[in-house]
Amino acid sequence: MKLFRALLELQSYRALEAREGDVGLDLAREHDPDLIILDLALPDISGIEVIRALKSDDRTGHIPIVVITASMPDEEARIRAAGADGFMTKPIATAEFLTVMRSFLENDRGA
Repeated sequence: MKLFRALLELQSYRALEAREGDVGLDLAREHDPDLIILDLALPDISGIEVIRALKSDDRTGHIPIVVITASMPDEEARIRAAGADGFMTKPIATAEFLTVMRSFLENDRGA
C-alpha cells in the first residue's frame, strides 16, 4: 500500500487508506473518491461484500473499483460480476499499476 500511495501522490493524487472494509465504506461515503483500489483480503468483511455495498449505495455506486488480489485470474469473472470495474493480480508491476490507474483517473481530469 505504501508503494501504491507514493505512486499516486507522485501523480498529484491524494490517497486515503482503510485497512478494514467498514472503515473503507465510511471513507467512500464521506469523501466521494474518484477511484477505489480494493484488496479483497480484509480482516473484517469480505472484499466481495465491500464491492456489493459500494455499488448498491446511491452515494458510492458511481465510483469505479479496481480490485487487487492474490487470487487466480480465473476469479476475475466472479469479482467483476460483484461490480468491480478493474482487476489486477499480485504481484503487480509498477507500470501495470500506473496504466490501470490512469485509465480510470485521467478521464476525471479532462485528459
